[in-house]
Amino acid sequence: MDLHHIEQRVADRYNASGYSWRVWEQHRALLRRLDRLAGSLDAVTIEHLQQIVLAANRTNSRAAYVEQLRSLWSTLLALGVVSHDPTKDLPTIKRTKSLPRPLTDEQVRILLTEAEQPYRD
Repeated sequence: MDLHHIEQRVADRYNASGYSWRVWEQHRALLRRLDRLAGSLDAVTIEHLQQIVLAANRTNSRAAYVEQLRSLWSTLLALGVVSHDPTKDLPTIKRTKSLPRPLTDEQVRILLTEAEQPYRD
């Protein structure tokens, strides 16, 4: 099956499942990238997946790529487009937690003095 037909089947599945257009656009970009890297989706290996994941320069971006690749691949398997799952060997990447950014004393003072009633008292 050529890439165009694969894309059409996946798009139909996503549309029927209520996925957002943005998810489909991201997954289509991954499909095309993997097809270019490996020559075909059946030839995709863990090394191809790692190449995509490691190209991201932030931990949270890498974690997002792993999640997207797993989601996309589960759809490809369900549709019978591929017969193997290289994503099963992808390690889970733990997202970094951002630090809290508390308000400064000056910001709190401004909030309290400029607030409307009933929040002011």
